[in-house]
Amino acid sequence: LQLARMAFDNNQPGEALTQLRRLANRNGGRDAASELWLQQIQNQPVSESSVASLQQYLQTFTEGDAQQRGQQELARQQQLLADPAYRQRMRGLALVDAGGGANAIAALNAALTANPNDAELMGAMGQAQARANNRAAAIRWLEKAIQAGQASTQIGKWQSLLQTNRYWLAINNGDAALKKGDIAAAEGYYRSAQGLDNRDSWALIGLGDAALAGKNSAQAEHYWQQALRLDRSNSTAKRRLLQLRTDALMAEADALAQQGQWHQAAEKYRQVAQANPDDIWLVYRLAGALRNGGEETQGAQVMDAMVRQHPQEPTALYASALWLASGDRDDAALATLHRLPAARWDSNMHELADRLEQDKVFTRDSDLRTRGDETAAIALLQQQPASIRRDI
Repeated sequence: LQLARMAFDNNQPGEALTQLRRLANRNGGRDAASELWLQQIQNQPVSESSVASLQQYLQTFTEGDAQQRGQQELARQQQLLADPAYRQRMRGLALVDAGGGANAIAALNAALTANPNDAELMGAMGQAQARANNRAAAIRWLEKAIQAGQASTQIGKWQSLLQTNRYWLAINNGDAALKKGDIAAAEGYYRSAQGLDNRDSWALIGLGDAALAGKNSAQAEHYWQQALRLDRSNSTAKRRLLQLRTDALMAEADALAQQGQWHQAAEKYRQVAQANPDDIWLVYRLAGALRNGGEETQGAQVMDAMVRQHPQEPTALYASALWLASGDRDDAALATLHRLPAARWDSNMHELADRLEQDKVFTRDSDLRTRGDETAAIALLQQQPASIRRDI
C-alpha cells in the first residue's frame, strides 16, 4: 500500500496499479487497495481518461462494496461527460492546461455562462487573459477565483498569478505613460511595480527608461546596473547600458569633429562603430573625419567596406554616393547610385542624381563660356529646366 502511494506521488501510475492489484489479491488488503485506487481516480478531473481508469478498476473489483462504489462513480462521471456544459468546461480547462491564451477565452466564457460560480473556471480564465496580455481582465478573474475558491487547493497558485499580473499591469501602464511623454506618471507606475515585486528586474528597467527620458543619464545607468545585478541574463539591461555608453562616445566624437580635431573624432567614431557595425551614417561620419584629417584613402576604404556589406541597400549606396560627391568625384558617385535600378531609388537618391547630372551640365556650360562660345553656352542653358541656378 505504501509503495503504491509513493508511486502515485512520483507520477508513476502504472507502478502504483501493479502494487494495488497485488494488494487486492491478499487477505485483508482488498479494501485498502480499492479505497486508494478509487480515491486517486476521484482526485482526477472527470474526463475520458478518468472513465477509462474506472473501467480498469472495475475489472479488478468485480463484486461487493468496492464494485458498487466504482459503478456509482462511473455512472456519475458518464453523466457529467454527457452534459454539453461540462464538456465545454473540460475543453476550456484543457486549452489552458495546454498553454492556451486568447484561443481559450471563448470556451471559458461559454463554460462560465453555464457554471458562473466555478472557481476553477475563473482561475483558468485569469490565466488565459494573462497569456493574452489582458492584465486588467486577468486580475479581475483571479480576484473572483480567490474569493469563490477559498477551500480550493489552487488558491496559492491564483494568489501568485494575481501578484504577477498586478506587477505586469503596472509595468505596462508605465510603458504607456512614458510613450505619451508623462515621465512622472511612468515613474509612479514603475515604483508601484517595484513595490509588488522587488526581486524582478523589469521595474528597474522602466525606472531607467524614465530617468533617461528626463535627461538624467547617470540615474538611468544606476537603475540599469541594478537590474543587471538582479538578473545577469537580462539582455535589455545590457543593451540599454551599451547604448548609453555608445551615445556618450558619439556625443564626444561629434564635439571633437565640431572643434576640427579630426584624428581624435575618427578614433571615437571607430569605437562607436564596434558596437554598431551596421550603422550606415556612423560609417559616413567616420569616413568624413578620416578625409578631413588627411586620410582620404582610409575614408574610401571604410565606405567601400560598408557598401560591400550592404550591396543592395539604398541608404548605403546613397551615403557612399554623397561621400564621393563631397570629394568632387561626381562620376563615381553617379556610378554608385546606378548599382541599384532607378526603380528602387528613394527620393534622396533621385535628388542627388539630378543634382549631380545638373552639375555636369553646368560644368560643361562653364567650359563653353570659358572658350568664348557664349552662344552655345546660352543654348545649353536654355535646354535645362527652369531654376534659379540656371537663370543666374
